[in-house]
Amino acid sequence: MAGNKSPDELEKLRAQIRDLEDLLCLKSIENQQLEKIIHEDRIRQAKLREQVEMKDKEFSAVFEGSHDALSFHDAVEGKILRANSKVAQLTGYDVDQLIAIDLNLISNTASGIFNQDYVYEMNARVFKDGMQRLEWQAKDICNNVFWLDLILKPAFFNNRQVILAAARDISDFVEAQQRIYELQQERVALEHDAAMYRRLRLLTDGLPQVIWIANAEGQITFWNYRFFEISGLPLSTALTDKWHQLIHPDDAPGFMREWKQCVATGCSFEYDFRMRKLAGTNSRIVGMYRWYTVRAVARFNEHGKVAEWYGTFNDSKGVS
Repeated sequence: MAGNKSPDELEKLRAQIRDLEDLLCLKSIENQQLEKIIHEDRIRQAKLREQVEMKDKEFSAVFEGSHDALSFHDAVEGKILRANSKVAQLTGYDVDQLIAIDLNLISNTASGIFNQDYVYEMNARVFKDGMQRLEWQAKDICNNVFWLDLILKPAFFNNRQVILAAARDISDFVEAQQRIYELQQERVALEHDAAMYRRLRLLTDGLPQVIWIANAEGQITFWNYRFFEISGLPLSTALTDKWHQLIHPDDAPGFMREWKQCVATGCSFEYDFRMRKLAGTNSRIVGMYRWYTVRAVARFNEHGKVAEWYGTFNDSKGVS
């Protein structure tokens, strides 16, 4: 066939063959370059994965090694996405159990404050106003309630609104604050009682009759000065039951029986009895017996129980 072709046709054919060879050479060069690019890209991707893994390990080390309980939760649904071991220690759940549970499960919703609506409101506030710090009442898997110092920060993860929560157990601190408040209230109450006692003393010490107060069990807690005058008892023993020894032996059994019955029932008490006084350094019972009438009424509390007794002695019939 080649022998039938003209010189021009042969030259043209040779030119086409050269063009084809050049094209094949170029293709070979392009393939080599492409393979090089692919290889270099694979190297970059491998390095990038190593860097990501390294950063993830560094983050995990910080996340797990923190002294605080750290967690991420979804800002919309309120479900936990990741938590460290400190959260597990506080709540009693395993770390795997915490993933995807609702925050309400570890919040003290029974308090009426830290409920689902409050959780959603707080999540929205974090993204609107930025970081929030507050005291949060949580509960563990056994429903034991404890207090947290809680810091909430907004973040984004895979185009998803998430919140980083850092918490620290401050139950001891809150309990201490509560105890300090209770002690302050007790102090205020004691100061009030002391002021009332002083006013009561000033009011009753000038009266001619005996004024006394007893607790719900019938034990005397207050005498005015008139009692010491007619009994001869020293102030140091005025609140003891020794004064019963001054009652006439014939009157004492009935006196005590009626008084105990009134203490038990809350009924008003009234009784006539004879009593004489102590005298001298040996506290001897001296003098004639005098007749007195004792009266007492009960003050009841809001539950209908006796809170205190208020009573008087009056010199009723003179000397016996």
